[in-house]
Parts: sequence; C-alpha cells; structure tokens
Amino acid sequence: MSEDIRPVHGVDQKLLDHAGVMLVGIDAAEQVVLISHAGCTLLGRERADILDKNWFDHFIPAHAREAARHVFRAIVHGTEEPARYVESPVLARDGAEHAMLWHNILLRTGSGDVIGVLAVGEQLVASGSPIERLARSERELAAMRHNLQIETKLRESAEEELDQSLTHLQDYRYALDQACIVAMTDSQGTIIHANDQFCRISKYTRAELIGRNHRIVNSGYHSAEFFREMWATIGSGRVWRADIKNRAKDGASYWVDTTIVPFVDERGKPYQYLAIRHDITQRKKQEEQLRNQAALTQLGAMAAVVAHEVKNPLAGIAGAIQIIGKKLPEGSRERAIVGDMLERISALNETIRDILGFARPQPPRTQSVKVLDLVNNTVSLFLKDPKLSGLNVRVEGDGALVSADPALLEQDLLNILINAAGVNSGTPFLEISEEEWHRILDVDLK
Repeated sequence: MSEDIRPVHGVDQKLLDHAGVMLVGIDAAEQVVLISHAGCTLLGRERADILDKNWFDHFIPAHAREAARHVFRAIVHGTEEPARYVESPVLARDGAEHAMLWHNILLRTGSGDVIGVLAVGEQLVASGSPIERLARSERELAAMRHNLQIETKLRESAEEELDQSLTHLQDYRYALDQACIVAMTDSQGTIIHANDQFCRISKYTRAELIGRNHRIVNSGYHSAEFFREMWATIGSGRVWRADIKNRAKDGASYWVDTTIVPFVDERGKPYQYLAIRHDITQRKKQEEQLRNQAALTQLGAMAAVVAHEVKNPLAGIAGAIQIIGKKLPEGSRERAIVGDMLERISALNETIRDILGFARPQPPRTQSVKVLDLVNNTVSLFLKDPKLSGLNVRVEGDGALVSADPALLEQDLLNILINAAGVNSGTPFLEISEEEWHRILDVDLK
C-alpha cells in the first residue's frame, strides 16, 4: 500500500520528534534526509552523524543489507508495491542490532514522481503486540500530519495578513509622499530619506540631501535656542511641531508647517526621526499682507487725526499771517519774516500731504510735466532747509516733457536729494543733469 504525500524536507523537526517513533526519510539515492529524535536515540548517534549518509551501508546489519536494499529499490522504481508491514533490523553505534517492524510511505513530488520513502519503524520487543504498537505510531503520525496541515494554514494566513499590511503600508506611504514633504533622519539628524516633494521645494537633488543634515536648508531666521528646544523635545521621544522658515538651493525662502515624530527603541531612545512638512509659504504671505493692512489702517486713522488736528488749523494760521503780512511795509524786515513763516508753513503742509498720501494712497494722476521746471522747483524747496545753506546745486538740461504724476515725481526727487546730501555731507556741490535717449529720460545726480 502506498500513500501519496508531498516531500517532507520542510517538515518542522519538532513535529517529527513529537511523534515518539522512529521516522526515517530516505531519498532515491538511499541517503538519509531526515530522522526523528527517537530514531537517533535507538541508533545511539547524533542527528548530524546520520543525515546525508547511505542508510543501508551504515545503519542496516550486513546480513540483512541486500534484502532491505532490494525491497527499497523495488518500491522506489515502482516494480513492487510497499508491503503494509516489513520486518528489518537496524544497526546501532555500539554494534547492537534492534529488530524493527516498518511501514513505508512513498515520498512524491508535486507532479507525482517518487523521490524517496518515509519509513515509520517500531522496535520489536518480547511483550505486547508490535502490530498494535505500530498502528498506534501510525495514528501519532497521522496526528502529526494533521498538525502540520494546521500549522501550514496558519502560516499561509499570517503571510496573507502580512502581505495586506505591507500593501496598506505602501498605500499610506504613497499618499503621504504625494501630500507632504517627507524626510527621515538617523538619531544624529543625518538625512537618510527625502521624498520628491522635499527635493522639489528645496531645489536640491536627492543625492545632495542624503547624508547631509537639515542645516543645508537653514535660512538663519530662527535662533539657536529655537533648535535646542526642538532637539530637547524629540530627543526625549516626544513629538515636536512648529512653523519653520527654510532656504532653498537658489536662495529663495519658504515656510513649512513641521511635525517631527521620533521612532524609539525598547529603551525609549530615538533611533530615527520622521519629519512631515506642509508648504505654508502662501499662508505666511497672506498673514504678512493682513499685518500690513492693519498697520495701514492704523496709519490711516492717524492721518485723519493729523488732517483734522494739524492741517486744518495750519491753513487758518497761514491765512492769518498772510493778512498780517499785507499790512506790513513792503521791504521791511518784519514782512520778510512773515514771508519766511509762510514758506515754512507751506513746507510743513507738503510734509503732511506726503504723510496723508502714504496712508491713503491714490492712483497716479499723470499729466505732461516739464522735467527741468519740476527739478528746479524741487531744488528750491530742498534748499530751504537751513542745514543746507552752504550747498550749491547746479541744474542742466533741455527741458524735456514726460507724462507723469508731478507730485509723485517731486517726492521721489526730493528723497534722492536728501539721501545724496546725507551721503555727500562733506561735498558742498551737487549737479543734476537730464538727457533724453531713445525715448528714455535719464536724470543724473553727481
């Protein structure tokens, strides 16, 4: 009788040893490929001394060797069917022979080819029925095979769950890589992984980032204390969150909402860090715009106060002084003082107008402007400052016409003159020249 079972090279050795009987796996070349613990004990040898040796040459007594080999070859080559029970002795290490009752099971490949025999042996003793004992051994072997099948199913189920977990993990990683800027570092902060989003926003290649630390994108905006607090937090195994301003390879700044998650070992010590970031540069720009708008709103409120509390009364004062001046004798010193006061009030009015213009900007009102006249008027206003009494300014040009807002142009020129006077405080001379070149007006100040 033969039983069609699969090769048992992968059978768990513990299951074989649990059977409590002598189990010997012999391949077609007559080599021992497996043996149970009971078999090793009966032969008086270690398993390593038995495996890969010829079963008949080493473990069958000489007087029974050829008969046993003939039976083995006949059932392997298919010329005979295995008998249900066969008596054949074995040879122990100490030379003792043990009478055995064997039941042989053919070992086949998946395609059905015979590749060997699994021999189940029971030692023949004086008391008891060897047939009954061998039947009991067969039941134990069947239980072992059943346990093996259960273990195989459990292993297959575990492998399937592992495959599903790996698939889910890959899906999560893909989603994370698509949505976030991701980097992983070792415990020292050296970058060991950078995703495509990190490379895109930092302008560095992956090869340029791997092996470096995050100082490569440090913008210098944050203090050393900021990063010390970060390392203290993640070094203790806690998650850290903050907004960080970084610098790309081309020098451009960008902001990221950053979360750093430590991976800790069994002692609670971080061995890796996962940094997950979101680009919030646009949000930061919008926040800056809101702050600027709030500041302009406050400035507008202040300008309204200036207009109401300063500009309007100043107009009344100027009117009163003009009336007084008209009553003073022409050419008198007092009338000259009144004229100087009116000029100072006019200059103050211009300053207030500039403040109001900055607080409540108006769209440019362009008109045809003769640049030379505007320059001369601006220089005259500029030289009214007593601190510039020793400064000489020469203006040259052809009187070109341009389309511009005269008030804005005058303010820009006045700012340039003030800056030039501050830079050249030791030089008592400024020269302004205009030249039209290919429909472009060039105004030079030296």
